[in-house]
Amino acid sequence: MRPVLTVAPIIALLISATPAFAQSFDEVFETCIDQSLPSEAGIAACSTAIELAETDVQRGQAFHQRGIRLHNQQEWEAALPDYQRAIELDPGEMTSAFNLFLLFD
Repeated sequence: MRPVLTVAPIIALLISATPAFAQSFDEVFETCIDQSLPSEAGIAACSTAIELAETDVQRGQAFHQRGIRLHNQQEWEAALPDYQRAIELDPGEMTSAFNLFLLFD
């Protein structure tokens, strides 16, 4: 019997194995927000975007998106600090505060 391979671990490996200098925040962030990708690949891309961010606003956006992906997987304890960090980095962006509220609803 042939082993079954899933795409998500392969995509996540490729994203994490690619040198950060070869990618821009915008390129990686597009992968981060692409909801058609498996959650694991999106979470890995958001983590890379956090590292590549050049501004607090960019970093806040990446934390927010990773929080959404974790939230959608019902990993609420992992989503909580991402939403909190997004609020700290970009306090004017109220979507993170709303999503944080939803964790306790």
